Amino acid sequence: MSSYAPQAIEELIRLGRLKEAATLLKRVDARDVPRMEKVKFANLCRRTGLIALALKALRPRIFDPKSGAKLADATGEERAEYAMLLMRLGAVREAARDLTEITDYKPAPLYRAFARITTWDYRLARTDLRAYLAQELDVYQRRIGEMNLAAAAYYAGDLEEAHFAVRSVLRTAEGRLRANALEMHARILHETGDVPQAEKALTEAETLLAGSSSYDQLFLVGLRSYFTAMRTGETGAIASFREEARARGRFESVREADAFELRVRPDPELFANLYFGTPYVAFRRLVAQQTGLQPADRVHVWGTGEKILDLDPLVGLPSALEGKLGLLLRVLASDRYRPFAAGTLFQELYPNEYFDFQTSPARVKQLVYRVRVELARDFPELQIVNRASLFTLEISPGVRLRTALEADISTANGDFLFQLRHHFGDTEFGARDLESKLGLSSAQLRRRLTEALASGELERFGAGPATRYALSLTARVVPTRFKSAA
Repeated sequence: MSSYAPQAIEELIRLGRLKEAATLLKRVDARDVPRMEKVKFANLCRRTGLIALALKALRPRIFDPKSGAKLADATGEERAEYAMLLMRLGAVREAARDLTEITDYKPAPLYRAFARITTWDYRLARTDLRAYLAQELDVYQRRIGEMNLAAAAYYAGDLEEAHFAVRSVLRTAEGRLRANALEMHARILHETGDVPQAEKALTEAETLLAGSSSYDQLFLVGLRSYFTAMRTGETGAIASFREEARARGRFESVREADAFELRVRPDPELFANLYFGTPYVAFRRLVAQQTGLQPADRVHVWGTGEKILDLDPLVGLPSALEGKLGLLLRVLASDRYRPFAAGTLFQELYPNEYFDFQTSPARVKQLVYRVRVELARDFPELQIVNRASLFTLEISPGVRLRTALEADISTANGDFLFQLRHHFGDTEFGARDLESKLGLSSAQLRRRLTEALASGELERFGAGPATRYALSLTARVVPTRFKSAA
């Protein structure tokens, strides 16, 4: 334990020297960390990418090692930190649900915002960030909150709030945090037409992160490519950024590269690939707003060939691929950019169970094996590839894959939300309305409402018998809003 110096490691992280911090943490035996210090140890590990080490230290404080039941004496801080680890494993829905229940830990609203941001839902993230900033915070934590609020406001289209928040960060921030703020400031300035000042802010950020190969530095590469493309009308710089992001395994940056290119060159084919290849409703709406483009239909076909496998939930799959096998295929087909972590697949396949980093991945792999066996019989052109515990559905020539948007399978309660969109659209409704329309028991209804509220897809108004609900903007995907194919 003599090598464990949490304050020194914290300082290294704030300076952006993550590799040095990780090296120090790896020397520590998690079993030797005292109980009261385990959550801080897990926090430092998470922030330096040592997820397995963090889980080893913290999970025994959340779940009973023998029964697997949740421990009642886990603190809000421990539960919140564990939720952050779940997010890193891809189990965002479970993390968001847990964070919604935490009321005795200041950073909980900030962590909830991180869950929203993971799915590009910046509008709901703003609400959580404002709640976080309404508390008494130290200077550094306040700047973290303001930095994320600036990003959330920017992507939600509120440049005034974004500018106010980022300028507050820039007054005192140094090092990595200042570079992040300058990158966001450059985006805001460029969006408002102040290109010279945007270039100046971006150049300063590049200077601060010169020589770094972090994700923050890649953001700067992407933004520089966008500025260059907007100035010249050529997209070569964006193509280079896309390839670098792909080579570094930064899949969300690949997605953003396509969004950048669409703002420079609105191409319907690229738009369709991005729109139908992205499971995040909020991101799809953002791209449509920025480009002025809309999908021509509710379905999209990937690949070429005579054979076709239809994944539209309204059509139905072959009997051999029904149930969880078909669900797994639909999930894998919903994102054509980012491979799926076991945690993400597990929460879609087993929504009412807790993710266990030791046993749950094996269950996912077993189901993947079963789907592979079925595909090999009739659709060998479809391959589920596992690289570094990340799963991707690859399509070879000879088969077409038909997908549809209505089910929104990447979100909690896909079928439940589809029914809400069908019956209520953007109007408010109460529990009695739901019971009469959906025919669910009270217990089923409570469970589905809880999950949809936790994921941010449902909003609640009032209290008691007067409680009303409405689909959030991110969940109001109504088929009639799509243009008919010409």
